[in-house]
Amino acid sequence: MMINILLKNFSNTPFGRWSSDGPDNGERFRKEILLPAFKNSDEDILLDLRGISIGIGSSFLEESIGGLIRKEYIAKDEVKKRLVVEADLSFYKNLVDNLINKATPQN
Repeated sequence: MMINILLKNFSNTPFGRWSSDGPDNGERFRKEILLPAFKNSDEDILLDLRGISIGIGSSFLEESIGGLIRKEYIAKDEVKKRLVVEADLSFYKNLVDNLINKATPQN
């Protein structure tokens, strides 16, 4: 089994890092969608980025995905192992991989 998360169900226009950037920000996506998926199950997580009407900013992706490691203290290896990204452009898969690799837990 796999948990399927469609970003377009969260927002067709995800934008920004924090709540001050607007309602469809990366912090909210991490806390309300990604974190519960990681905490409440051991299943792999398919993050489907397809069908978004505008480009997805790196700040949104870094706060939502990198934030799992930096702020929620989920092990980098666990995120790498369990998170599967589907996207219209391979650029997004590469970006997510780089963001995961660069993330380090905050003290």
